[in-house]
Amino acid sequence: MAISSELLTRVNRLPLKLLGHVQRVSQVCHDLAIRYECDLEKAELAGLAHDLARAMKGEELLALAESYNLDVGPVDRAMPIFLHGPVAAEILKKEFGIDDPDLLEAVTWHTTAKSGMCLFSKVLFVGDKTEPGRFSYIPVAAKVAELAANDLDGAILEFLNWHISIVLGKGSLLHPAAIEARNHFLSKRGISGVSLA
Repeated sequence: MAISSELLTRVNRLPLKLLGHVQRVSQVCHDLAIRYECDLEKAELAGLAHDLARAMKGEELLALAESYNLDVGPVDRAMPIFLHGPVAAEILKKEFGIDDPDLLEAVTWHTTAKSGMCLFSKVLFVGDKTEPGRFSYIPVAAKVAELAANDLDGAILEFLNWHISIVLGKGSLLHPAAIEARNHFLSKRGISGVSLA
């Protein structure tokens, strides 16, 4: 699945810093796609297009999400930046005719992860978190990248554990999809919870 010239033009209009990010994510996704035998062109396209809506303001994201009839929860409403993945997926579908379910799922959930992610979603999630520009401000990025060489699920779990602990430490809102994703990956490893009763 090659990127169309129209979509490439749209990507190239992203703010310079964001453009650099998506280009690096595209390269990491390419490398992970080779390792995990995914479609290379689709991986590169997802990397380039996943942040199409990232530079939008909160009110624009909310308005677009509502116009696309997306499920907007209370956390999304309080922190509309969480909607940039779902909105980008809708833009890819509606404006560029992309209907590949794995690619759209990957773009939708690249920020939070989700329970039951397809392989392609895992590749984009890890690619987004481990592109080289992230190493300076995500302390766990190098470890996540190292784990991803042999264990995508472990890499995602490592990132989610770090992310959730940071958010809890700041007393900030935590997206429920991230919690559900962490629980999913823990359950896959046979790790159960602790009863509070």
